Amino acid sequence: MGKAEAVVEKYLVKQVHARGGLCEKWTSGRNGIPDRIVLLNGHIVLIELKALDGSPSAGQRSMMNKLVDQGADVRLVFTRAAVDKVLDDLMATAGPMTTSATSHCRPHAYIPGKPTKKKPWKPQTAAWTPRTTTTPTTSTGH
Repeated sequence: MGKAEAVVEKYLVKQVHARGGLCEKWTSGRNGIPDRIVLLNGHIVLIELKALDGSPSAGQRSMMNKLVDQGADVRLVFTRAAVDKVLDDLMATAGPMTTSATSHCRPHAYIPGKPTKKKPWKPQTAAWTPRTTTTPTTSTGH
């Protein structure tokens, strides 16, 4: 990573934290994985950082296309102004992880392997409810 790219990355981390989000370094054994995972205002965004004179490698382009094909939000960021634009866009609308349908998806208080007196959290509903629901049709069969 070059100096210019490192400056933009440091700025990204600072700005995400200032807005109350998480900005984690994504380390993987695979080539082409975007640099950062940003969780902000109900959004999960994968960000690849490049210097102004840089461009994604063929492996990075391939991986970003695969991630987008799977429905991931992937952004390519070159400048601090672009960081501000991405974060402002994320703050402007609540993401899919803030809907009431996912409100029962909380982390467990119990971590296997660690002794604890707390009981595991139990969801209010028996099964996961998808974000989009359809009205069931009534059967007129015999």
